Amino acid sequence: KDLQALKEAIHHNMEEEKLQEEQTRQEREVLELLTKKSRFGDIPDLLLNEEINKMIKEMKQNIESQGVEFNDYLINIKRTLTQLKFDFTQQALTRIKVALALRAVAEKEHTTVEAKEIDEELDRLAENCKEKEAKEQIYSPHYRDYVEHILKNRKVIALLKSAMIQS
Repeated sequence: KDLQALKEAIHHNMEEEKLQEEQTRQEREVLELLTKKSRFGDIPDLLLNEEINKMIKEMKQNIESQGVEFNDYLINIKRTLTQLKFDFTQQALTRIKVALALRAVAEKEHTTVEAKEIDEELDRLAENCKEKEAKEQIYSPHYRDYVEHILKNRKVIALLKSAMIQS
């Protein structure tokens, strides 16, 4: 409406961004501590390779959604697909350990997500979609399972953050 409203909106957005960055930092810290304190057996190569391939697929989709061919991107960063997979090995191992540790805590603490919580999250996500196909995908059983998993992880992370604050 006017310059003052614009300034207020920018200030509000910057504050929200700072808050989100701090929450992300705290979650990362909790997850790092969780994986350091957890004991893991050998991670099967098949599981590690699957996670690396999943990371490559995510990266490829992200890059191509910006209108860049994945092979052109590899040429631009002067990496081969094999080198990129090697680069992702440690991060993939960390992601696997985090997932295993979160699952173990969820089981130990009997963390559950109610159907109503999943429905509310799906509705919230669908509200931002204008395309019919995207809305249908949001309400698919596969995506519902994914959202349930995300919500359960959020609860576990909140539980862990709370435990850290209390200790």
